[in-house]
Amino acid sequence: TMQQFMKSQESKNDLLINTILPIIALNISLGLESANQEYLEQIVKQNDNLEFFELEDLHKKVIYSYKKDAVIHPRGEISNPNTYNKTILDHISNDKIGFIHLRFSNKELEEVKEKNRETTFSIFLITFVLLILFIVLIRRKFKDLKKLNRDLLNYDPKLNNLTLTLSQRDDEVGVIHNTIRAMVEKINSHAQELDEMNQSLEKMVEERTKELIQKDKILTAQSKQAVMGEMIQMIAHQWRQPLSTITLQISNLEIAKMLGNIIDKKQEEETLRQISDTIIYLSDTIDDFQTYFHPDKEATTIEIHELLQKAVNFALPRIESKDVDLKVKKSKDIYANVYINELVQVVLNIVNNAIDSFVGLQRKNKFVHLYVKEQNNTLQIYITDNGCGILEENIAKLFEPYFSTKGKNGTGLGLYMSQKIIEKQFDGKIDVQSSPEGTTFIVTIEAVQDILET
Repeated sequence: TMQQFMKSQESKNDLLINTILPIIALNISLGLESANQEYLEQIVKQNDNLEFFELEDLHKKVIYSYKKDAVIHPRGEISNPNTYNKTILDHISNDKIGFIHLRFSNKELEEVKEKNRETTFSIFLITFVLLILFIVLIRRKFKDLKKLNRDLLNYDPKLNNLTLTLSQRDDEVGVIHNTIRAMVEKINSHAQELDEMNQSLEKMVEERTKELIQKDKILTAQSKQAVMGEMIQMIAHQWRQPLSTITLQISNLEIAKMLGNIIDKKQEEETLRQISDTIIYLSDTIDDFQTYFHPDKEATTIEIHELLQKAVNFALPRIESKDVDLKVKKSKDIYANVYINELVQVVLNIVNNAIDSFVGLQRKNKFVHLYVKEQNNTLQIYITDNGCGILEENIAKLFEPYFSTKGKNGTGLGLYMSQKIIEKQFDGKIDVQSSPEGTTFIVTIEAVQDILET
């Protein structure tokens, strides 16, 4: 556009001025008047659109002057946008040492304007001629053109419901008819190609969708297997001590009988009662795991710190011999309407990863702490540890399926499924902050909540 052209010219002018000013200033500062003379002559030769240039010293003495043809002194044309009056400053002292006055030609702009006027006039003339021709043709051949117009209005490329025979007429109507006929044939051809392409794309999308659904089913199944494996592992941790206690109690009874010692009936009953209590505890443990590893169908209101504590309780047996401070920090009650079991799974998975980060790490005061923050209508669950941290290049890949920082000891599905649960079930997200001093996972979820101060 004309405005863009003018801005372009203005930018070129500014660039030239900003280029020559430092060189002129340096030559004046060094007293190199002849160097300025030669330099400015080169500038004038290289810039044909420069029609006036004058260099003055601080006392208005003209050092160099150039005028193309009969050009009016530019300082009398303040309103001309192509006229520039600039002050030359010393680079070191920043004092005034001279002035330059320039004026650039409007020749290119006028040529563009003239060309635009010619183009506009040509377009107008062609449009006018075509309009007159069209009116004449309509008036002469109104009947035939009206029928053609009606057929075109009812034309649908999808139905291919317009069949035009080749016209034998050699007048304007015949030309229009045959031209439209050729266009309709091309449209029909392209419409058919487009329809075939759409069908092909639909088939490809359908096949790809099936592949993604199948892949998602496989990942879900593998994730369930991984969760089941973790559940069995945690059950084993939970059962190890109680089973050892039962074994020891039974062994004591058998040894006493083998040695012929008389076993007090009350003592035997007490031992059997303890064994029975331990077995009931083991059964309750299985019930707990079945409960919290089964998806919820509806959201339930719960105090969020209690939910976090349930997840922590599942992980406690893993840190019995690892000297890790695993706890939930609480400042006040926060009740939220959430899918409890799904959120427990997510928190437990992240806590287990935090515990694994201490493997082979010699560090005092190891900890995994959980706490909650509120922001607008969201809850932010922080799970922070001072473990080994995660490499920066691995953070972006943490939630990809089958990616694991544990090598053969990890499935690469835990965080993938955790993110999927948080995004789909809670309309939330999981963020990660990590350094060699530890890692923090921030689980942000949408939740209807009531805050009760403690």
